Amino acid sequence: MARVRHPLFLRGPNNCRYRAHRQKIRPSRRRPLPGLAISPATATLTASHEKEKKQRSGLDGTRRGRDAAALEPRGTALSTIGLFAFGVIVWRLLPMHRAWLILTAAAGSWFAISVLVWRLRIVVHRAQKIKGSSMPDTLQ
Repeated sequence: MARVRHPLFLRGPNNCRYRAHRQKIRPSRRRPLPGLAISPATATLTASHEKEKKQRSGLDGTRRGRDAAALEPRGTALSTIGLFAFGVIVWRLLPMHRAWLILTAAAGSWFAISVLVWRLRIVVHRAQKIKGSSMPDTLQ
């Protein structure tokens, strides 16, 4: 005889708690986040592209490739600050104003804040370089 599955509300609160607890301690079978696989692939592609450009000029290019691959995640991390501003502007102002106006302003603020943060990083790096910091010259 086949077991009849009852709706959740007929099973009782104890069974619901047991199932929630069981799901917490069971190891997850989910796949890793897709962004985790994209970042190393992008870094490898950037490094090989820069290395090929230098080799066409007759230089080694290994160090330049590594430096370019290291700069890319920094730029991505800094641009997330601008993305945060985009999200806040859309979240707070979209219900009160026209969509095209808010999306245009939010995109402009994303761009402006990302560029401002990148420029600020350069200014901070130069100030540390003057003080004698040990940061590599590849950040310029």
